[in-house]
Amino acid sequence: MQRYKNNDKIDDEDGHYIVQEGSSIANRYNLVNLLGQGTFGKVVRARDSKNKEFAVKIIRAVPKVLQKMQCVLRQPI
Repeated sequence: MQRYKNNDKIDDEDGHYIVQEGSSIANRYNLVNLLGQGTFGKVVRARDSKNKEFAVKIIRAVPKVLQKMQCVLRQPI
């Protein structure tokens, strides 16, 4: 499962998002740098238009991982 934007590949062979510092996600967050990477995806430092910082988790584009994360999101806190 590969994702593309404007004919550019945005995931690597393992389904991890290719982080490009200075790029944006959802026209809301500007990526500052990669904070970490694990089995389920990556975490990046990002800033919004008000310069507030956030940690954004980007899930791998692999069906097994996506299904697992959907189950996690449905669980009550």
